[in-house]
Amino acid sequence: MKKNARLRIMVPNETLKLFYATTLLEFPCETITEFWRQHPIVVNGNPLTFESQLHHIWDESKTIEFDYIAKVFNDIEPLILSLKGSIVEFVDKFVIGLNKGSIVNVSSILKTIAPILQKVFSAKDFRSFSLRSFLPFIIEKAVPTSYCRTVLHENKAGFNRTVLAFSLEKTFTIKNAPYDAGLFIARPLQLGPLRFGLPIFDEVRMLADVARVEDIVTHSSYSYKDSDIVIGDIRFGKRLSFSGFCKEQGFSPEGITLPDTDVSVVYIEHDYVCPYRKRTVLHKGCIYGAPLYFIRLKYKPNVKPSEQFISPLISDCLDTANESWEKAKAIHLRLIATESKRAIFVFRKSDDTLFVNNKRLARFAPALMLRKIISQYANDGKNEFSNIEFSHDGGKVRENVSLRLQRIENLLNIKCDDVRIKKTGRGQFTVVANCPVFYREE
Repeated sequence: MKKNARLRIMVPNETLKLFYATTLLEFPCETITEFWRQHPIVVNGNPLTFESQLHHIWDESKTIEFDYIAKVFNDIEPLILSLKGSIVEFVDKFVIGLNKGSIVNVSSILKTIAPILQKVFSAKDFRSFSLRSFLPFIIEKAVPTSYCRTVLHENKAGFNRTVLAFSLEKTFTIKNAPYDAGLFIARPLQLGPLRFGLPIFDEVRMLADVARVEDIVTHSSYSYKDSDIVIGDIRFGKRLSFSGFCKEQGFSPEGITLPDTDVSVVYIEHDYVCPYRKRTVLHKGCIYGAPLYFIRLKYKPNVKPSEQFISPLISDCLDTANESWEKAKAIHLRLIATESKRAIFVFRKSDDTLFVNNKRLARFAPALMLRKIISQYANDGKNEFSNIEFSHDGGKVRENVSLRLQRIENLLNIKCDDVRIKKTGRGQFTVVANCPVFYREE
C-alpha cells in the first residue's frame, strides 16, 4: 500500500453511539440535529437518509468507518465554541457521563475480561496490568488492524511511568483523518480507571501524535526556517528524525517495522495555545507527524481494585433503566419521530378539495386559499403572507379572508397540528411547520 494512502478502517459503533448520545444530552435539539445532518453516513456509496442515519448510529451491532468518527470528533469543537462551551468539559462528560469512565459499553468490557479474568484478579497492580496487557488486548480485539504495545515501563520517585504505542493499523503508513488525540485518546485513558472504581492516572501526556502541525495550527500563520518551526514570530520547535526521538526517549517498540525509520517529525519545545480554541493544541515534549501515537501515563503503583469491582460492571450491564441513557434514548426517538413525520398536501382539482396525509382537510374557498399558501410554502419556501394577497386574488377567493383564515387555522389544529398558521400582525400571518411539507396536485 502506498505511503499516506487511506485505509477504510471499520470500528464497532458503540463509541460513536456514546458520542451521539452525549451530544443529545448536552446541546439543544435543533443545534445537534443540524450538526448530524452535516455529517451524513455513506453506505455502499450512497448517503443514508437522516432517519436511517440516526437508526444506524444507535445500533451497536453496526460498524462505522473510523474516519467518520475522527471527523465528528474534530468538528464538534467549533459548535461548542459557538455555544460558549468547553471542549474539555464535553469530553469529560463523553467519557464519564453515560458509561462512567469508558468509551465502550460495559458488555464489551466484560466479554474482553472473561478470557483473562484470573489474571485480572491476581494482578498486584491493576492499572499497570490494564495498560500492559488488558488495554492492548481489548483494542486489538475490537479493531483487528490496530497495534497497541508498551514501549517503556519504569518506576521513578515512587511513580510508574508507562508509555504506550498505538496505531489503528500495523503498517504505520496510513494517514487517516486527523483529530485531537490529546482529547480523544489521552483524556479517556486518564479517566478510564474510574470504570473499575480506581483513581484516575495522575498524568497522561502525548509524546507522539500522527497529526501534522498543519492539521492543528489552522488559525495562525506558521513557517519552517531551516529545521525550526515558527508560529507567528515565535520559534516553537524543530524538525528531527522519528528514530532519533525514539532512541533519545529509550523506547523499544516491539514488532514495529517502519518503512522509513528516519521519517521527519516536528518536536515541540514549549506549549502552543491556539488563540481561537483558547487551549493548548501543541504540547511541549510531543512530536507531530509521527507514524504512530506515543502516550505516557504516570501513576502510583500497586493500586488494586476492590475484590467486588466486577459487580458494578455486571449490575450496569443488566440495568436496562439507566436514567441518563433513557433520557438520551427518548431524545433520539423524538428526533426520529420528527424526521419520520411528513405533511403531504394533495389538491384535487376536479372538486376543489385539499387533502393532508390522505385525510380530507377542506373544500372550495378554504381549500383554494390553503392551496395557495401551502404550494408557495412547499415549492418556493415562502412563509410570510398578508390578507391582501387573497383579497385581491383574481381567482375564487376574495371575500371574508379573515374568517376563512380562522377556519383554516382551526382545521389545521385538528387534522395536521404540525403545520400551523400564526398571526404576526394586522393582516399578516406566517406558516410554521414542525415537519417537512410536500404539495402536489392531481
